[in-house]
Amino acid sequence: MSGERSRITVVGTRRRLDVSVPSGAPVGEYSARLAEMCGQDRADVLPPAWSLAPAGHPPLPLDATLLDVGVVDGQVLYLRDAAQEPNDAPLVEEIEELVADETHRHRQQRLRGGTIVLSLGLLWTTVAAITAGLRFEGGAGTAAGLVLAGLGLLAGAWSLTQHREVVPDWLRMAVALTSVPCLAAAGMLVTRVLGVTAYRWDGAVFGACLAALMALVVIPTAALVVVQLHLTVGLALVSLIRALDTDRAGAAAVVTVTAMGIIAVARRIAATVASWGQRRPPDQSAALPVTIGLVDRSHRLLSVVLVGPALALTAALPVLASNGGWAVALTAVASIALMARCRLVAFSAELLLLGIAALVGCFSLILAVVGMLGAGPGATLVVLVLAGLGVAGAGVALSLLRPSSPEPPRDGPMVHPSARRRSRAEVFGVITSLLMVPLALGVLGAFRHMVEVGRSIF
Repeated sequence: MSGERSRITVVGTRRRLDVSVPSGAPVGEYSARLAEMCGQDRADVLPPAWSLAPAGHPPLPLDATLLDVGVVDGQVLYLRDAAQEPNDAPLVEEIEELVADETHRHRQQRLRGGTIVLSLGLLWTTVAAITAGLRFEGGAGTAAGLVLAGLGLLAGAWSLTQHREVVPDWLRMAVALTSVPCLAAAGMLVTRVLGVTAYRWDGAVFGACLAALMALVVIPTAALVVVQLHLTVGLALVSLIRALDTDRAGAAAVVTVTAMGIIAVARRIAATVASWGQRRPPDQSAALPVTIGLVDRSHRLLSVVLVGPALALTAALPVLASNGGWAVALTAVASIALMARCRLVAFSAELLLLGIAALVGCFSLILAVVGMLGAGPGATLVVLVLAGLGVAGAGVALSLLRPSSPEPPRDGPMVHPSARRRSRAEVFGVITSLLMVPLALGVLGAFRHMVEVGRSIF
């Protein structure tokens, strides 16, 4: 571009011109002359509105200038009739027709009558099975009915796998997993039929493990592998608690320590399950998409891995906080460890699950401490409200005051500034994790037992 003129190449249907045009003049002032020089055909009915257009782009507005649109010297532009462009034709549509079309489109996209009815049926079956197990009043007929219901659900999940294009994967998995509460309730009732009601929870967990194993055979997915791992750990915990012959506080302590251990290795579990059976890429070029897929898969599995320990802590921490002594100390340490773990999370789902467990622990701890101090119900409510406002204020501060993360470099790997040094939250989390084991032993009465043994010796 020299001075105020641009040297461009204009291509028409018959000729090609190398011309110099004013850069700051509207295209409509000279486009007709360029069309005449290129020998463009004249229209019989409506006069053409000649404009210029880069390759693969719509024609420039007639009042635009080459300087405004950034055309450089030597660029090739094509003559286009702006009046004949279909994209520029006005679209006239009635408001009533527009509303009706949009409503129909949303109904077609969002209204899934069969999916909703099936989901409600699964919810009904789950609640009915849980109610039957908790009431613990049925006999052999009720247990047999629950077993048949669970097997029917597994058969239904298998049949739905033959229609994958119609039924989404999550719904097929939900059908298969609904057999878990059915067989769990059946296992509880079997112990009643056999006259060993003290083992009702053992029967429930065993039935749930059996149902999850059959669901894994029907729908072999990584998420069901994680569910099976959770139930297997639950079965081992039930056996351990029965062997220890402890009370509710001791059982909650065992569950808390185990859940915190699973949380500590949750990422490794998710990565291992995600890469299970994955073949090594044949060359380096195929490794990148495979690696990205594994990262996304492990991210989704991490949420499934954390659901089990988060639910276990949500149930165990209130039990610990209500028993005083070592149990309250264990609740405090576990809550602090969860908050330290929240500082190290990498995904939103991870923060949500661990945050809920941490809030339940802190809520129970505040109730226990305020109760030990002898405060009345009014003071307890005030403290809880103030604590909730403090959490909300911390969220506002993180949203408004935390600086945005820097963009990763476009050439070369991104190196986090703190990748080579352990953060204070990580060190704090390790310390609290080490403290939980002796505190759990205190809840189980190990220290009291050692003191009694020492007294008997001397």
